[in-house]
Amino acid sequence: MLLIPSRPDTDNAVVGKLKNNCLMLLFFMIYDRYERYMQRHTEFPSLLEKEDFFMDLQTFFESTIGQIATVIVLIALFAGVLFSGKKEKNNTQTIVVSALLVALSIALNQIVLFRMPQGGSISLLGMLPIVACAYFFGTRRAVMCGMCVGVLDLIFNPYVIHPVQMLLDYPLAFGAIGFAGIIFKFKKDGIIPSYILGIFCRYIVAVLSGVIFFSAYAPEGFNGLTWSLWYNITYIAVEGAITVAVLCVPPVKNALIRLKNQL
Repeated sequence: MLLIPSRPDTDNAVVGKLKNNCLMLLFFMIYDRYERYMQRHTEFPSLLEKEDFFMDLQTFFESTIGQIATVIVLIALFAGVLFSGKKEKNNTQTIVVSALLVALSIALNQIVLFRMPQGGSISLLGMLPIVACAYFFGTRRAVMCGMCVGVLDLIFNPYVIHPVQMLLDYPLAFGAIGFAGIIFKFKKDGIIPSYILGIFCRYIVAVLSGVIFFSAYAPEGFNGLTWSLWYNITYIAVEGAITVAVLCVPPVKNALIRLKNQL
């Protein structure tokens, strides 16, 4: 039997269709959850009932079927990591290192130094592996790796009050950290500036989510914007300061540089 190797363009098209189909599957599963909720409430839901629906949505992601759907989306996103960029070389080493960085980020995110009451937490260097991915493999793969981390974090620490808020606070917020790779295009050893840019991008997405969905929780003396700016900087900046302090230790910085040279 003659085996014909697949073309890269064909592989990219297949992966793109896989990602779209998996995202549509997750959307329809959420919509099905909403339809079941509406069947239990014949009248238009009150504000309290709407809150019940979003708590029901959070329960969905804590359930087995919700976790399976999330894993399917995760697989599609990780496929995007492997095939992102036509000119980038895909090999076993890249696949393994990308997977290890995603796993490391999730593990570090579970070491919580302080958890905020309305979502968000100070973890032990949890955002650094995504920036390391940008340093090793570039912006595209780092953004996709960050989205993988966000989807996995949705399984471990779900805090959902709205589907759009879920996207902002999880895949988009963590994916934004991958834009740290922009700095590396101009400064090859700019690990600390790149990290600061990455967490700033996450901060912008978190502030946007706060303004849209958490303005009602603003205390007296704050409006939606000022409260979101203050609330999100309290945990992102603290974790950022801890990580920058660690990166200033010469053995840590030199270890990242050596890994970069070996990949």
